[in-house]
Amino acid sequence: MERKLKLVVASTGLALLMGSRIASAEVALEPQGIQYGSFAFVPTLKTELGYDDNVYNFSDSEIGSFYLGVAPNFTLLTQDRNNTYQLSYALDGRTYSHKSDDSYLDQALGGSARIEPNARLRLNGGVSYKMLHESRGTGRSSGYTMDQLEAMGEVDKYDVAGIDGGLEYGALDARGMIVAALGFAQKEYDRSKVAASRDNDQMTASLGLRVRVLPKTKMTFDLERVDTNYSGAAQDAVDDRYYVGVAWENSAQTTGKLRLGKSKRDVSAGNSSSRLAWDAGVVWSPLARDTVSFITGRKTAEADDTQGTSVDTNASISWKHAWLDRLNTELGFGKFKTEYINAKGANYRDDDSDKWRIAMNYQMRRWAVLHAGIDNSNRDSTEAGFDSKRNIFTLGAMLSL
Repeated sequence: MERKLKLVVASTGLALLMGSRIASAEVALEPQGIQYGSFAFVPTLKTELGYDDNVYNFSDSEIGSFYLGVAPNFTLLTQDRNNTYQLSYALDGRTYSHKSDDSYLDQALGGSARIEPNARLRLNGGVSYKMLHESRGTGRSSGYTMDQLEAMGEVDKYDVAGIDGGLEYGALDARGMIVAALGFAQKEYDRSKVAASRDNDQMTASLGLRVRVLPKTKMTFDLERVDTNYSGAAQDAVDDRYYVGVAWENSAQTTGKLRLGKSKRDVSAGNSSSRLAWDAGVVWSPLARDTVSFITGRKTAEADDTQGTSVDTNASISWKHAWLDRLNTELGFGKFKTEYINAKGANYRDDDSDKWRIAMNYQMRRWAVLHAGIDNSNRDSTEAGFDSKRNIFTLGAMLSL
């Protein structure tokens, strides 16, 4: 049991780092959990000092600010044979030197389980409750002037309660496998005037088939649906996506997937938007110390700032190189395009963005990873008020026991 728990702790530590700017594929924390009988307790801490030279995404008269961020995470987990159970609580706080109204403290509480009754069936499920925010200059306040932001006051806060579950049926080495997932989330804003038009319930569902055609290559077939219902006057919408694709691993030093299909969005006003959709990603490791990643995709979705429809297209590439066992660098570049469509089906705005980043990660100790990075974004819009240029400079650390 103790050996299994150590394995779970190691994998959980990596999961905590994924998606963090501090983490990387080659340089990552190796957290040690505190044992309580059959349970392991894994705390981690992320800290960051940064400077944002355009906090509100203004097109001119940009305002910069230093900020300090602190994000502790606490995870309690246990394992029973092939079944794992996890409970986590995370905080993510940031304070700005320019305006205290931009500061926030997000919280997230969640529990999850993965159960394998036999070699053919794997079940997973979870519940979560999150207290989050929308930064000023994003979401509904995207494109606001400084006077409008001052009148708005502090950041918009909202809560999201969710429950989800899924299954995989088929042995891992079987010719075929069925995957399915179902989730429900309820989003509620603190401000009544915002809640009146933005509170919503969202149901997500997916069904997929995996067919092995070569030892490490599978054909994939996926159906996805997102049903969003607003409590106010905002238009309800249903997003349907259909994909056919292929997924492979460790073929000529690459792992990846490619899915092609259709993305369709129907709103209650009667308008329907349908586009060719794709979802692709490749990770290539030509040398032991190098990793090149390429991601591209396109789909229709809800526009965050207008509650209309957006057609989102993206393509990005990144290169990680490990100079030493404990030191690596990352270079990344991406292009993003968003087309905005109103309830009548008319295009009313297009945004084109270029983004690049450069970062360095140094594992000073098993329990400490240091980070420095620069993120740049340049957005050109058909509406001048949405043009923006932004640089974010960061120094940070990820710590564990």
